[in-house]
Amino acid sequence: TPLTGTTDEKHMKEDLQALQWPSLDNDSISKLKKLIHD
Repeated sequence: TPLTGTTDEKHMKEDLQALQWPSLDNDSISKLKKLIHD
C-alpha cells in the first residue's frame, strides 16, 4: 500500500489516482531531462 502522507481521505484518494496516469514514453522523458539540465 502506498503511503500518501495525508490523513484526509479525500486527499488520499486524489493522491492514489496519480498512479492511474499514463506513463511517459522515452522521447518525452528525454525532452524533460533536457529541459531540466539545460
